Amino acid sequence: MDESMWERYGATAGIVFVVLLVGSAFLVPAPPHVDATAKKIGEYFTDHRTAILTQQMISTFAVVFFIWFVGHLRHVLQRAEGGTEALSPVVYGAGIALAAAGAMACLPSAILAFGANRADGLADAGLVRALYDGYLMVGNVMLIMSGLFVAATGLAMVRKELVATWLGWAGLGVAIVDWAAGIAGFYVSTHSAFWYAAGFVGLLAFAAFILVASVLMVRQPEVARRTAPRPVFSS
Repeated sequence: MDESMWERYGATAGIVFVVLLVGSAFLVPAPPHVDATAKKIGEYFTDHRTAILTQQMISTFAVVFFIWFVGHLRHVLQRAEGGTEALSPVVYGAGIALAAAGAMACLPSAILAFGANRADGLADAGLVRALYDGYLMVGNVMLIMSGLFVAATGLAMVRKELVATWLGWAGLGVAIVDWAAGIAGFYVSTHSAFWYAAGFVGLLAFAAFILVASVLMVRQPEVARRTAPRPVFSS
């Protein structure tokens, strides 16, 4: 099997990741607000137990395909950079950190849903609140890590190491949205429609960035590109 086919497989993993990510996001109703009571949180996980467990299982598989996609990006960036490794380590490191945060984000929600069918499973209001807050906080970490990943990948595109330059500039914009929403999430402890929407837009924009990049790389594997990299810093 030639290299271009393996690259198509790697890029296709990005498409599968987006399908699983977006599909899981719309599998259950919107979660309770950040300032919801423990009782309301418990009722949400009780009412949607099976759907939430399915959502988190699908999300875990999404992480698997994202890791495959990140490995693909490292391969093509290392080749494009000719061994200098200017951005490939950052893209890879940010991608793995994001994947780890994504896997961790599945646990609090899955634990709450898993115990929701037992009489004492959600009886401890403090534990319910702590697990739900942990779920929200890991989500903020994911937004910041996704911003780094998209920014580094976008900069590589601007340097003509990957697919389209215009997509790289768009990725830098996505990174700003993700960082802003992620930072706000650490401090906004009451429901804010604006910041909730910003986080959701950041998630969809991140998914759209991965999807477009993956489709372009499936159509034209990076092994066919011979554009020389541009220096990271120029005078």
